[in-house]
Amino acid sequence: MPRTGRRPGAGGTGEKILAAARAHFAKVGYEAGTVRGIAADAGVDPSLVLHYFGSKDGVFRAAVDFPVDPASFIPRLLAPGLDGLGERLVHFFLETWDSPAGSPLLALIRSVVASEEAAAMLREFVTREVLGRIARALEVDQPQLRATLAASTLIGMAMLRYVVKLEPLASAKPEVVAGWLGPAVQRYLTDPDVTARGRDPRIEKMRAVAAKVSLADQLNKIPTATRPTVKAAIKLVKAIAPKAEEIPYRSEAPRSKSMMWKLVRYAVDGENVVGIGTFTNHSALFFYRGRELDDAGGLLQGSGKDSRFVTLSSPADVARPAVKRLVRKAFRKGQAAI
Repeated sequence: MPRTGRRPGAGGTGEKILAAARAHFAKVGYEAGTVRGIAADAGVDPSLVLHYFGSKDGVFRAAVDFPVDPASFIPRLLAPGLDGLGERLVHFFLETWDSPAGSPLLALIRSVVASEEAAAMLREFVTREVLGRIARALEVDQPQLRATLAASTLIGMAMLRYVVKLEPLASAKPEVVAGWLGPAVQRYLTDPDVTARGRDPRIEKMRAVAAKVSLADQLNKIPTATRPTVKAAIKLVKAIAPKAEEIPYRSEAPRSKSMMWKLVRYAVDGENVVGIGTFTNHSALFFYRGRELDDAGGLLQGSGKDSRFVTLSSPADVARPAVKRLVRKAFRKGQAAI
């Protein structure tokens, strides 16, 4: 299996970059982390980060020091099918941790009790790089929630086996532990009942209503002047978050011209993130957690408790880089909240 750690000869500069990367990812997470941010913390040019580690993915895996690239082993875990996936996953982790190549990762596991930085790195790697990839590949509902639940079993197992050394878990053979815990991991990843209990009944009711509403029908009803802008906004959101759930509003044109006609909203794992609406002569992108967004361009308007909106007068407004950045930030924040 291919090795994915640091490049040979990284030396002092490489170690400095890795130290900065660990602190950077622990503070902001993988999604918000940047090569520029790591370089700034390390006091080096961004090109050096890429020279040593190739990409943000590369420096992240090197910072965790996981001995195998998830992109290479996950297809092999999935290839036999869903049956037994949980056991194969537990067995793979145990074999990796117990191998000589897994010793740096074991050091990370042992340090999570005393180091929030180590704990954040381990959480981020297991949920995003491994279980998140698997959940997305299975195309199940609420993949982030399922990955988090499965991670709780794997990380808890690692803590009890390698740190607390609780028997009989500590000395049991990998295949035995996989038999014990595999079914739990399997259930978290694939069982429909796991996510059914946590669903907000209000969201479920809105989905049922929305199923009877066609977004195309809604678009045919709105003012001709704003239709191109609304279509451009929908295209932008779908390009940035193609897996977000599209939920049309079941609404008619408001009586007052000063009121927004809400048309559609986009949700991630049941959480509304971005919505699109229109007025008589302009449209709007509204952000359900807009108050929390970093709006360097000063585009966000509104003074509600949480939501904010951006005015769109034409498709050109939708294409502005600042608008695209806000939409990306909104979905990143929405995913992080799950």
